[in-house]
Amino acid sequence: MSWALLVGCVAMFVIGLGRVLSLRLEAGDVYPQYSSLRADPMGTKVLFEALPLAGISTARLYRPLREAAHGPDIACFRLGADPLLLEGTIHDAEELEGLAASGARVIVAFSPSLRRPQAPFMARRPQAPSATPPHGKAPPPATPPRGKAPPAPSRPSLGKRWGIELAWPRLDKGIAAARESGTPTADLPGITEDLPLRTAARFNPREGTGWRTLYTRSAGAVVVERRIGRGSLVLCADAYALSNEAMGFERRPAYVAALIGPARRAVFDEASLGVVEQPGVMTLVRRYRLHGVLATLLVIGVLFAWLARRPLLPDRAEGQTVPSTGSRDQGEALVDLLRRSVPERQLLGVCVAEWRKTSGGLPSGDSVTALLDEICAGEPPEATYRRIAHALERARRSRTAMADGGEA
Repeated sequence: MSWALLVGCVAMFVIGLGRVLSLRLEAGDVYPQYSSLRADPMGTKVLFEALPLAGISTARLYRPLREAAHGPDIACFRLGADPLLLEGTIHDAEELEGLAASGARVIVAFSPSLRRPQAPFMARRPQAPSATPPHGKAPPPATPPRGKAPPAPSRPSLGKRWGIELAWPRLDKGIAAARESGTPTADLPGITEDLPLRTAARFNPREGTGWRTLYTRSAGAVVVERRIGRGSLVLCADAYALSNEAMGFERRPAYVAALIGPARRAVFDEASLGVVEQPGVMTLVRRYRLHGVLATLLVIGVLFAWLARRPLLPDRAEGQTVPSTGSRDQGEALVDLLRRSVPERQLLGVCVAEWRKTSGGLPSGDSVTALLDEICAGEPPEATYRRIAHALERARRSRTAMADGGEA
């Protein structure tokens, strides 16, 4: 396989691989559901790209929520949240409340489900069997081992912290409940369009916790809001109405406007879906715009590979060996240099030209001069050399005879 064919195959492979990866990234199915990077029906890229058309700037958050911008003009979307979120504890609950307290509007929309999801197997905590003491005596209180501090009290769940829970009906009623749309309440004046839903879940807020119902249906509230500091927290039982599918077939612009409120900047929390920024070499290249340096290194690598494959010295003929130069004198070195520099057919012409420069010249009518002028380029160098040698010998003898006759 020639070098050009190998380079062509590698280039075609790289181009094909890049095309396949670009198609996957354009479709976005490599990202989680309800991600703003996803362009299929399960993503929210349409909403992300449509908000700037209404004068609302958008941005994605790939870092922890504590690094997000705060302010009264921000609406933070956390879409596709786990329906069991309110039953557990999250590490950034304080960050969510702090973001809302700064004046921002935090929107948490849960993934739709027809029944209560099962907790992951690793998240289940098996309860230790209770040991009954003999003779009905109460067991002594457990004391921590010496030198160890007692365990810290468990943190309350997020639902108890916020005073609300997410409930589901029985499965036979869940399918019928999921088909029912939500209707706006009196807290949303001027909005008459219903809300498409794909979930059977509903909210049960506790009294006195400050929750307002924005959308409801016969089973209960599906969109609720609560004031926190200068901002607000909005919980949506179903994120379907914000998906690409709903934006194409069942769009509800009034619902989106009610969620965003007076905010002029929308931030989509991708870190909560697992799409986080992991700094690496390519991240530094993009950040500091080192694409030219990377391309230069690539060209140098290609040239190095080409040099290793094609050396600068000319290729030797098949069976030709390189003679050793360890014990050669200057004459032999000159002969080797001439062999490499002067073609065989031009060797005699070069020798004649150099001889004319150093011989001092000959008369124009001299036989040697006439012979040199008649040198045929197609004649073998050996035959021409013999003819020149014979002519020089005859010229030498004639000059010697003439000199001897003059003396006599």
